[in-house]
Amino acid sequence: MTQKSYYDHEKIAWRAPEYLQYKRGLTWKIIAAILIIAITGLGYMYVSWTFSLAILVFAIVYSLLDRKDPQIIDVIISDLGVKVGNKKYPFSKIQGFWTIYNPPYIATLNLRIKGHAITDVEIQLLGQDPSRVRDLLITKVPEYEGKDETLIDIL
Repeated sequence: MTQKSYYDHEKIAWRAPEYLQYKRGLTWKIIAAILIIAITGLGYMYVSWTFSLAILVFAIVYSLLDRKDPQIIDVIISDLGVKVGNKKYPFSKIQGFWTIYNPPYIATLNLRIKGHAITDVEIQLLGQDPSRVRDLLITKVPEYEGKDETLIDIL
């Protein structure tokens, strides 16, 4: 049995997948395969073996990771900070937050974590009221208003 910490005394709690997994159709897979073959071929033509190898390794790793289903994790917002799965983010380390809410397509809570490198943590809201989450977090950390999905998220 796991030991409960002060992070487990929730103000708001919910369960969410680690990330949203999108099902790719046959057309997407064919286009991706053609692009990978074309880019690898260009690397071969220009005698850039390492580039071709890097593209192939990227494609293999991506396809392996894409087959893995996301785990369902517990998200807890307490008086001390935010706990996402086993990771704990104290409010002192959270630089700011923003929510992206465009139902039914996207509902996320995003945290900017300060440390050696600035990191953004994206948490799926799935069924959680974003205004309730915002009302609690805004008393602890600043809100970044007007932020939207990054280019990586859109792609």
